[in-house]
Amino acid sequence: MKKLLVIVIVASLQLFAFDLSSAASMFGATQSQEKSEVKTTSNPLISLLTSSLGVSDTQAIGGTTAILSKAASNMTGSDVSALTSAVPALSSFMGKDSAVGSLLGASSLGSQFSALGLDSGMVAQFIPIILQFINSEAGSGLMQSVQSALK
Repeated sequence: MKKLLVIVIVASLQLFAFDLSSAASMFGATQSQEKSEVKTTSNPLISLLTSSLGVSDTQAIGGTTAILSKAASNMTGSDVSALTSAVPALSSFMGKDSAVGSLLGASSLGSQFSALGLDSGMVAQFIPIILQFINSEAGSGLMQSVQSALK
């Protein structure tokens, strides 16, 4: 009888522990999703790309990072600084510290887009929207600098 009681207690504790960890995981996932939503919906370029192209927030962020990282690698430091100063919303997408830039290194934009689950032809759809956004936020001079860096 004691063995049965011990088995029931241990089984109950394991079940209770499982439920708590599941609840904690779900709560943690909910928090990170909420943080992600706040971050992406507050970025006007990401909102523009998702509404114009029908891509997910993750794809819009990844595609923007790939394109702007490539541009930044071909721009002067002063142009990159001027751009990120004029449009602070772009600073997290540019440079060698960006997530896609670090992970994919020298891969082509097409292969980076493929890794995001996008057709490589989407690069040609992202670039004009990004350039238009930069033109409206920072002016034609910086937009042309980015455009030249992408050639």
